Amino acid sequence: MKATFMHPGLALATRTRLLFAVALIVAATPWATIAQQAPLLTDRPDFTASAVTVPVGAIQFEGGLTFQDAGVDALIFGEPLIRYGLRDRLELRVEVPSIVSLDDPVDDTGLSDLSVGFKYELGPSQNGWDMAVLGHLSLPTGGDKFSSDTIDPSAIFVASRAISTRWSLATQARGAIVGDDNDAVLETAGVFTYAIAQDLSGFAGLSVRFQDNVDTGVTLQTGVTRLIQELLQVDVHLGFGLTDTAPDFFIGAGIAYRLDR
Repeated sequence: MKATFMHPGLALATRTRLLFAVALIVAATPWATIAQQAPLLTDRPDFTASAVTVPVGAIQFEGGLTFQDAGVDALIFGEPLIRYGLRDRLELRVEVPSIVSLDDPVDDTGLSDLSVGFKYELGPSQNGWDMAVLGHLSLPTGGDKFSSDTIDPSAIFVASRAISTRWSLATQARGAIVGDDNDAVLETAGVFTYAIAQDLSGFAGLSVRFQDNVDTGVTLQTGVTRLIQELLQVDVHLGFGLTDTAPDFFIGAGIAYRLDR
């Protein structure tokens, strides 16, 4: 997916219109019906990662853009995640820095931090749960206003299962150590997904974030994903903060594509 870099001086109204236009195009375009559900599982756009790794030798690209109002207006472009199937049940992961453009009241643009890690698939279990563990190291490669300036480790446990032919549930717990003060962070999330059609799904989820010396943040998110080719998915999502320390509002769109060996 290609996009023109947006200068931070671009008016907030223009940014918002652009993002809503992308969302409407993704949601409304009459894509061709897919004959069979393709085995493409992504780690975006909801709060939880997939509990399944990509096939051995496959490379999966995921990315998008998000507008967020969290005290400072921010347009985040890229969100690139590269997943490579190293061996059965094990994938390597690289989160490439995004371009972050701030506006109102701060006016600045820079790159976020680089992250490297892995995912190891544990399931499925005898009771039907798919499970996986993920480990990441965030490296201080970003700009002055966009980096934690430290190496931040994190670990994730994710579990998901089908509830019925249309409903599924995913849960996730993430622990991290961040910043110069080595603050402990715990994030938990739950997401319900509903298969609207063979190639279209909707989801809704809740995320709760606990951090040392910071009030608890609670965020609600919903959106849709659409499979437009066997190994190509697009998404639209939006969310709202339910507490003062969560983002007031965000909306985004994205894409995921897998290239098999």
